[in-house]
Amino acid sequence: MPSRLAECKSPMEVIDVWADFYSTAMGQYADQIRTMTELGQKVVEDTVREAELEVSDMAEAAGQAIKPLAADAADDGAKAKQKAA
Repeated sequence: MPSRLAECKSPMEVIDVWADFYSTAMGQYADQIRTMTELGQKVVEDTVREAELEVSDMAEAAGQAIKPLAADAADDGAKAKQKAA
């Protein structure tokens, strides 16, 4: 940009060089923001997916742990009914 400014022969040319510079810079900034946003979104999606898998695994483990307890409770209930009868 400095060499382009040095070659300017009128104030309008200087304005054009500065306008091109800022236009290019803003376009590049927008591209970077878009890239960072996409990366952030991917990180969040991956994190949520992992959390869902963990919760599913935990729920399955809890279900496996509760099944014997529920079966024992059902047996106890059946035995109590038999004694009452």
